[in-house]
Amino acid sequence: MTARSVLSGMMESVETELLGRRGVSFSIAKKNAGWTRESRGLSCWRCAESVGPHETDGDGCASCRSRKLAWDRSLRLGLHEGILRDAVLDLKFRRWTLTGMQLGMELGEALNERIQEMGIQPQEAGIVPIPMTHRRRIKRGVDHTLVLARGVSKATGIPVLRLLKARNRSEQVGLSATARAKNMRGAFYTINSTPRVLKSSNTSVLRALIVLDDVRTTGSTLSEGCMCLKRVFGQIKGFSATEVWSMSVTLAGSTRKVSVEYGGGGELLSKGGEIEQEDDA
Repeated sequence: MTARSVLSGMMESVETELLGRRGVSFSIAKKNAGWTRESRGLSCWRCAESVGPHETDGDGCASCRSRKLAWDRSLRLGLHEGILRDAVLDLKFRRWTLTGMQLGMELGEALNERIQEMGIQPQEAGIVPIPMTHRRRIKRGVDHTLVLARGVSKATGIPVLRLLKARNRSEQVGLSATARAKNMRGAFYTINSTPRVLKSSNTSVLRALIVLDDVRTTGSTLSEGCMCLKRVFGQIKGFSATEVWSMSVTLAGSTRKVSVEYGGGGELLSKGGEIEQEDDA
């Protein structure tokens, strides 16, 4: 038995015996369900929507190729259903950090495939978790996106760069896609020490900054995070962030076309459908 399996077993016991977790960790759940990354189906490299074989090209898919997106590429582990949905809820609302780390590592393996295809080295990228306010972190008891980011980093070797900070805002629960977008405007800002953080990461060239959230519902949270980074990196000398990506564990809701004025106008890919108490950020 490896040290890693012993540590996972200890965390499993603590969360079950002391914290009252009733379910199983993600690694056990996916084994029981026979879930694999291959079983999630194909997704578009640009918008992460589900696609069939040969339905994407260099401009994306039919759902996104004519639309302006806040990010350059997008990646998700699967749809917001089944064991992925259960694992997200366990992390976000029940504070099961072992499941969060395992989810992050699974997402990291998918990211590894993507960056290897593009010839990107781990030191040429950075994982930027969507931040929480201090109030919300205390209320929830876990910084779930940071837990996921650390799992992704463990699987990929890509450093976690906590470049974004969150401002207080209204809850997203129950808002329409357009209202969510308006609510998220100005929700994030970058830390003053961004240049120092980048230099300390020993990264001279950044080919990809990957903004991470747990669930993408309308895309408004990830859009705001991506655009905030793009604005800042346009002003920093000595670094070249060629692309800003969005990444989430799951994709929720059904696809629909929604016009949203966002950062100077333009049509963004939005998704409809609410999920129980699972607000963005």
